[in-house]
Amino acid sequence: MKRIKNETVLKPFVGEHEYFQEGKSYTYRQYTDWTVQKSANGPVKYDTIKGRLNNRAYCTAEELLPVHMFQSQELKVKRKMEIAKKRKNDKRSGFHGNKLPQADSLLYEQTVWKSVFSQAMLRSSITEFTCKWGKQ
Repeated sequence: MKRIKNETVLKPFVGEHEYFQEGKSYTYRQYTDWTVQKSANGPVKYDTIKGRLNNRAYCTAEELLPVHMFQSQELKVKRKMEIAKKRKNDKRSGFHGNKLPQADSLLYEQTVWKSVFSQAMLRSSITEFTCKWGKQ
């Protein structure tokens, strides 16, 4: 269904508020006008409210806060998104949090090869001893 341009959009209000009633639908303009005329926190622009409510099914008192008060909540979300993006990029790059630095990884590799070699030598000596013991 295609949206009609300049169609009046109604968003229901959810929560407790001094002016807006819970469950009743209001337009973006009604929300804006209230913040301009009666909000103790300060006015909120029409485009700001429209942007905040565009992808939401309802409006709460938090969406009616001015930018300087609402920004702290947006920053939390932004930080979480940045952390998730970093984790995703780390997975793609092969870094899983336990990657050793270059020098340590070389030392680790040498240690692993020493243990593999010593196990091989031990097996060969056991095999050689068993063969000699079996012949006598």
